[in-house]
Amino acid sequence: DETGSGVLVFGTSPSFTTNILPVINDGCALGLGTAAFSDLFLASGGIINFNNGDVTLSHAADTLDLAGATTFHIDGAANTTIIVLDADAGQAKIMSWRSDNLPRWAARVDGTESGANAGGDWALCRYNDAGTFIDAPLSGVRSTGVLSFLYAPTPRTADGAALGTSAVPWSDLFLASGGVI
Repeated sequence: DETGSGVLVFGTSPSFTTNILPVINDGCALGLGTAAFSDLFLASGGIINFNNGDVTLSHAADTLDLAGATTFHIDGAANTTIIVLDADAGQAKIMSWRSDNLPRWAARVDGTESGANAGGDWALCRYNDAGTFIDAPLSGVRSTGVLSFLYAPTPRTADGAALGTSAVPWSDLFLASGGVI
């Protein structure tokens, strides 16, 4: 039903057998701030394409891929901003830093959660150039809060860091048998 204002009003759900196109590039919006659509349904493999492929958001089974973006910006303004990785208990939650889609570092939480704050332990993992796990140089146990180093923590330069300060000193030093100060 043409209303005379350049707006088409459909009484039922229209079906299309070809593309729906604006007259010119960047020439119209899909919805308005005061008259927005409620849902968007895309088929498996669907792509949201920004600026002719500059950035794409695409789907494959259980995966949502953001490609072409060099910056992912979340602006919470004056509000607390939270990024949540949530899965069922016993399933790993992993944040991965990659090169050419091969892992280099990952922060992961995993382990079977069995109550009493057990499980869900944390590890910072490193990987070789082929993306194979090397080790976890820093890890933490959720039930105790204890962080463990796989290797001795060292300052970046000789005589470059103190262990504690005069205002906040360590209380005790425990050395193994034969340890040297």
